[in-house]
Amino acid sequence: IVNSINQPQPFVIAALGFLVPITAATYIGGRWAGLLCAATSFACLVYFYSNPVRGWAWPRHVEDYVALGVFLIVAALLSNALSRERAARSVSEVAQRRLTFLATANEIIARTALDLDKTLHELANVTVPSIADFCVVNIVNHDRMIQTMAVASGPPVRPALAENLMHQPRIEPLSDNAVAQVVRTGKAMLFRSVNDAVLSSVARTHDHLALLRGLKVRSLMIVPLPARGGILGAMTLGSVRSGRRYSDEELTLAGDLAVRAATALENVRLYEERDRAAQALQRSLLPSRLPEIPGAEIAARFQPFTEADLIGGDFYDVFEVAPHSWALVIGDVMGKGSEAAALTGLARHTIRAASLTLSSPAEILGVLNKAILKNAEDRYATATVVRLDLLEGRARAVVASGGHPSPIVLRASGEGEEVGESGMLLGVFEDAKRADASTELIPGDALVLYTDGLLDERQARPELRLLSIVSEGRGLNAAELADRIETTATRADVVYDDRAVLVLRLLKQKAS
Repeated sequence: IVNSINQPQPFVIAALGFLVPITAATYIGGRWAGLLCAATSFACLVYFYSNPVRGWAWPRHVEDYVALGVFLIVAALLSNALSRERAARSVSEVAQRRLTFLATANEIIARTALDLDKTLHELANVTVPSIADFCVVNIVNHDRMIQTMAVASGPPVRPALAENLMHQPRIEPLSDNAVAQVVRTGKAMLFRSVNDAVLSSVARTHDHLALLRGLKVRSLMIVPLPARGGILGAMTLGSVRSGRRYSDEELTLAGDLAVRAATALENVRLYEERDRAAQALQRSLLPSRLPEIPGAEIAARFQPFTEADLIGGDFYDVFEVAPHSWALVIGDVMGKGSEAAALTGLARHTIRAASLTLSSPAEILGVLNKAILKNAEDRYATATVVRLDLLEGRARAVVASGGHPSPIVLRASGEGEEVGESGMLLGVFEDAKRADASTELIPGDALVLYTDGLLDERQARPELRLLSIVSEGRGLNAAELADRIETTATRADVVYDDRAVLVLRLLKQKAS
């Protein structure tokens, strides 16, 4: 075919040369740009190379038509193949950007785990300027009202306007507001272009409508925040001066982000609910306030092992058992959480009930031991019970322990001594023997009950270190001594358990 053309060498060179602009046009403008360039190249070949006089005239020979046809087919196939490759590459790049954006968003949101306010603000911030010029996050409160919780904006939106968006009135859940509709239905809304009717459907008040008009919003989308328990809220994304017009692709991306964010928000809410429940349960297991004991002052400190373990295993109690007689209790049950709470409740209530009829701390612990064996299988506890009888100008303390560190008496002179023996664990042997030990207290003396979380178990006899710390607290009142024990005995590198301390100090009589 080439040999039959008047000027075969220039024709072939020109045909190959015209494939270059066809390729460039397809890469830059897509399929139709490539086809247009191919048609133009075809006309140029006809004009310049298929006619001897190099003027516009149709070829005279069939071979010329075949050659031009082959060129046109090759150009069309090349344009089509390149356009497909370009489209595939574009889809791949979009998918990669989408995955990168979502991965970055997940990482940022994860950094604020278990903090609702930070999570909401990071959710808003991660969208600007990647997919929006401003973002408003609304959350359904416990009273079912929809409230703005976070706002983020880029340079086109002035900070003052963003601040005004943050302080708009709450939305009635059954109103016609677009955000309320998204929350009710769980279906996203996409406004490719925004007019006054769209702004009116989003605005909450006339001032809010004027604010949105001033922003000159070009495009808008509202996506729900779906969770297992329902819709947590909605996220509004707006384009102002960036020139972007939202499409279904951006809506899908925003929806994927909303799903991931809602999961994080639900986890935060569940944690906060668990935290509130744990705090309420822990408060129910400890005295809301310590009673006033005539002629004495009393203080207690409690600290769980970690903030996550708000329901600890340590407990203490102080209550009156008879006129001028008081019971001081401290203990430690096995485990954490609800099981520990159940055993703690059993221990406290059993000790209180047994104290109504029994005066011996050892016998009271015997009752508790049987209760644990009967009601808490494969569970055990430790406890110390002190019966304090207030006498004229002094006091008598009767002590018994079940597997618990012995109390420490700090004499007014500064000497410290342990009272009684730790005894056998509670909930292990039914016939375990325990004995009472007693000591006399005079004004200025202090009695310290504590749990083993205050002991440094790396030492051969860790109780000696605590005894030394207590002895150095001579002259301190009960609260000061409790603080000193908690802060001095506790070191961050050796803490492994909850910590509780209960301090009673007899007051010196004032001279009349």
